[in-house]
Amino acid sequence: MDAPLNYLFTYVSQLKIAVAPFPPSFDVKNEPTEVIAFPSGVEMYAVDPANAFGFLEDLLRIFSKDLNFVASRYQRVDGTWGAFDNDTGEWDGHIQSIVTGDVDLSWSALTMTADRSRPVSFLLPYQSEHLCVVSKESKNELSRNVLVFCGLRAKDQVNLLWECSHSLQYHKLFMF
Repeated sequence: MDAPLNYLFTYVSQLKIAVAPFPPSFDVKNEPTEVIAFPSGVEMYAVDPANAFGFLEDLLRIFSKDLNFVASRYQRVDGTWGAFDNDTGEWDGHIQSIVTGDVDLSWSALTMTADRSRPVSFLLPYQSEHLCVVSKESKNELSRNVLVFCGLRAKDQVNLLWECSHSLQYHKLFMF
C-alpha cells in the first residue's frame, strides 16, 4: 500500500521549491527580481507567493496549508528544466537543483523521462495531456500509424515513434 501524501511531509516545516513559468500550470504576474545565490553556485529568483498563480500554485497553497509547511519558491535565472551534459556528466536546471540540495523538489510541468528518473524520484503524474497529430484518411502506412498514436499510452507512443522513424529512414522521407 502506498504511503499517504502527508507521510512525505511529516518532518518538514519548510520546503525550498523550484518553479518555472508554464501557463496555465504556473506563472507569475510580474517577473521576479530578487536573485538568490545557492551553495552550488546556481542563481535563482525568489518568487513572491502573492505574485504566483495557476493550477500548480493553487495545489501548493492547499498542500502547504493542509500539511502545515511553508513553501519558498525559486525560479532558475537560466530558465533550464533539466538536461544531462554528456561532456561534464552533470545535470542542469531543476534536476541539478534537486541533486545538489539547493531545492527540495520541483513543482512544475517537468516532463518525466527515464534519464531524469535516475538521479531524482518522480511522484505519480497529476495530469496527462492527450496531444496528437491529425491528418486526412490515407492508405499510407505512416498516416495510419500517426492516427493510432493518439490513443496509445506514453510508453507505447515511444515505441511507435521509434518504429515510424525507422520506417521513414528507409523511405527517405522526413523525420519527426
